Amino acid sequence: MVTLRRRGCYIKGDVLCTLLLLLLFSLLLYVRQVLLSSGWDKPAWRLEILHPTSPSRTLLGSNRVRVSQEPLPVVRRTWGKEGGSVRTVFLLGVPKNRTALPLWDHLLTYESQTFEDILLWDFEDTFFNLTLKETHFLEWVNRTCPHVKFVFKGDADVYVNVENILEMLQGEKANEDLFIGDIIVNAKPIRRRTSKYYVPESVYGSALYPSYAGGGGFVMSGHTARRLGVSCQQVELFPIDDVFLGMCLQLLGIKPLRHPGFRTFGIPRPSAAPHLQTFEPCFYRELMVVHGLSVPQIWLMWKLLNDPKLNCHNRSRSTTGPFRWRTGDSKGEAETDYDEKGVFVTHD
Repeated sequence: MVTLRRRGCYIKGDVLCTLLLLLLFSLLLYVRQVLLSSGWDKPAWRLEILHPTSPSRTLLGSNRVRVSQEPLPVVRRTWGKEGGSVRTVFLLGVPKNRTALPLWDHLLTYESQTFEDILLWDFEDTFFNLTLKETHFLEWVNRTCPHVKFVFKGDADVYVNVENILEMLQGEKANEDLFIGDIIVNAKPIRRRTSKYYVPESVYGSALYPSYAGGGGFVMSGHTARRLGVSCQQVELFPIDDVFLGMCLQLLGIKPLRHPGFRTFGIPRPSAAPHLQTFEPCFYRELMVVHGLSVPQIWLMWKLLNDPKLNCHNRSRSTTGPFRWRTGDSKGEAETDYDEKGVFVTHD
């Protein structure tokens, strides 16, 4: 009797486990059906999946490049808001470690359907492949926006005063060459192997780089963007994207213009008032681009500058002195890092 009871218990336990497994399987099928019916398995509307146009033009032995993968809600809700003839576009790419981001492709599909402002490249997003991001973006502009008047290209860790940029562009001709930013001149290649910006002489043998716009953001005319798209296909790829673009400008004979409103290295503390708080909205009110801000700082600065109660009595005008390295004489020592996110604003 004891044996039969134990066997009966075992049979009941097996049946119970089977029922639980069937219930779980049915639940999974139901969730899958809900996802499919909601459009998760369909390609995003207005989501462009772009592939390399020049697989042979690669860096570091890679033939695939991806642009940054993170959504950028703070940019959308602050300076990246579309208005009038301005359109903001985000360049994204597949994460290098997709297993760390479950359902990433579904979330991106939903975001694209919601905002209709995402361009997706099937490229690997690495620092030394940012040059490929430049070339493919210019190719996309020339193919998709052939009549665009002006283009602002910037990182996501910058504060941009779009109104100031539009005011600056008033009177400028879109059908002529124009390239404006924080122009760095007489920069030397970094020969120190431990530097992020290390470039051996076998890659670049000259003592100085051509003039180029520092990271953070710059503005160019549609005419210049179209010419750059052609010249960049004629210049040997270089692993530092800002310098590479300077090489393309040099090939075209275009002299980039320095504007004091573009602050690649943020706002330095005045030597006469070292305790002055530089995160002050009145410092930012007349600037174009300030690089190196965190997400909370961008959000806070946007709120402060759009506060109707803001009153700046003594606005200090920006100086137009020549660019100087803050420490040393090389790019690697002057900049802390480049953000690999891409944000592009076009002005029709």
